[in-house]
Amino acid sequence: MTHSPRAALAEFSPAKLASAPQLGPKRATRWLILLAASVVKLAALAWLVLSAGCASAPPTPEWQIDASDSLRRVQAYTLQGKQTSAGQSMADAEARRLREFVSAAADPALRARTELAICAAQAATLALEGNACPAMQAWASSADAANIAYARYLQGQASGAEIELLPEPHRAAARAIAAGSLPLAVAQGMADPLARLIAISAAFQAKAAGPDVIGIAASTASQQGFRRASVAWLGVQRRLAQAAGDAQALATLDLRIQAATQIKP
Repeated sequence: MTHSPRAALAEFSPAKLASAPQLGPKRATRWLILLAASVVKLAALAWLVLSAGCASAPPTPEWQIDASDSLRRVQAYTLQGKQTSAGQSMADAEARRLREFVSAAADPALRARTELAICAAQAATLALEGNACPAMQAWASSADAANIAYARYLQGQASGAEIELLPEPHRAAARAIAAGSLPLAVAQGMADPLARLIAISAAFQAKAAGPDVIGIAASTASQQGFRRASVAWLGVQRRLAQAAGDAQALATLDLRIQAATQIKP
């Protein structure tokens, strides 16, 4: 009887198969059935061996799973502007749950990163326009250099060595913003919609986003169904159209904003 994958494999080596006796049709059929059954047993044995190896890894703490899921909901609710039937912000309620999950770790640096992640989603909707990330300030003394750099980036103020501490997808945008203008190609080259909106928001804060880049923010938010972000960026476009005296663009933007905000028929 075979007791290990190595021994089982030896039963079906080329040498073994080549030396198999010449069988009649009936005995050959039976031999093939036995061979198939042995292969199934071998696969099951290999799976058990692999499973045993995987089981040795420690499970992910439940609070980390809960916090990760909660953060995704905070981001989605923030970008969409979701509200309860009573008109309360679902993002605010979920953010409170997220803080509760994260507090289980008793880690001030993690609290700083959590507040920064919440603020980044808010920045994509222009909710932080002209402000730093206020909820992070209580934990700023525990934040590492990378998180301090990211907080400055959200305000359009990252520069020099700070830029290299940013997440890789944001570095090209941060360099362009520091140089005075975020090119359209750089904004379009950011594959993740949230990252793109955060980058354009940083550029907007630094007055380094032109009308074409602002248009990319509005179209990105609209295409992704980020209603709150969409209305915010359409509002910026509307102000530009109004300042330019472009009545046609103004009328078009008013209709788009109305389509996004008027829920009742």
